[in-house]
Order: sequence, then structure tokens, then C-alpha cells
Amino acid sequence: MNSITELYNKALAHLGAKRLMSPDDTSPLATACGDAYPSDRDYVLRLHHWNCATKRYDLNQLASQPIQIDDATVYQYQLPSDCIRVMECSADDWRIEGRVLITPDSSCSIRYVFRNEVVSSFDAAFAECVALKLAATLALNGVGSRERAIDMERRFVEAMNEARYIDALERKRDVHTPEHLVRSRY
Repeated sequence: MNSITELYNKALAHLGAKRLMSPDDTSPLATACGDAYPSDRDYVLRLHHWNCATKRYDLNQLASQPIQIDDATVYQYQLPSDCIRVMECSADDWRIEGRVLITPDSSCSIRYVFRNEVVSSFDAAFAECVALKLAATLALNGVGSRERAIDMERRFVEAMNEARYIDALERKRDVHTPEHLVRSRY
């Protein structure tokens, strides 16, 4: 996938709709795509740990002194502006409140899913999932029928399952040996 126009046209093709020449068209189709795309992209990003949208970051404390919350001393860290979902955190005990990560640790780093806006860097499976989600949204908003929207949503769920499987193959597997299981029991 090289451009936003290709992604829009992929979604429109799923619906049997007319192709766009440019995302800047003034046509109702281009407007509908442009309106729905950012939230649909972010929704799909939030559903999975996409390899094409992963970053690591050392967080900055919001205040130099810890604060008290529920009888605990904690530090607050500002999440990056492009953070969609925190996947891992160096702290053992942490939680997200709004756009702030709270932990008792005095330093903190995260691995997170970021708002990837560069269509040319999208993994093929991610692009397909976004196109199907966009097609489902467009169908609900009048570009297709309700039945078509239900079909697109079903195909989106199937594509997500396949994408998760493919992405999982590109990760280190957790191997649980009997010794590991015994140690975790005691």
C-alpha cells in the first residue's frame, strides 16, 4: 500500500463503489472516506500489537516529586502524543489514567502502539484490516447496505484473526518448561 488513495480505493472496492482519483476530491465518497479513516485506523491500531506501529520510549515525569494516591507514593509520566496503546512497561505496577501513566517507579520506559500515519509503512495485513473496517463504516453511512456492512465487519474480524496469527509468528515465543512452572508455583 503506497498511498491513502490506494487504501480508500481498496475499501471502496470491497463495497463495489466507484474509485477515487485523489483523497482531496470534493465528492461525497472522498469526504466520507476522509471523515471515517482516522478513527477507523486508530481503532484497528488499538486492537493489536502491530509490528508496523511499535515504538519504545523513555517517559518523562510530569513532576519532580512523587504524589500520594490511595495511600501510595507514585510518579506520573506523560504518554507520547502518538501513543494509541501501551503494550509493555518497565514498571511492574502501573496504570493509565487519561494520557498519564502512573507507577511507584521513579523511572519508566514503555513499548507502545503509535499512531502510524505513513500509509507506505503499513504491513499488508494491517492495511487490509483498515480497509475492511473503513468499508464497514462506509456501508453503515450510506455507501452500501446494512447487509454489506455486516459482511464487511465479519470479514474484518476474520482478517484481524489472521493478522494476529501472522504477527505472532514474528515474535519470540514464551517457552514454559516444567522447571519454570514449578518455580512459579512456590
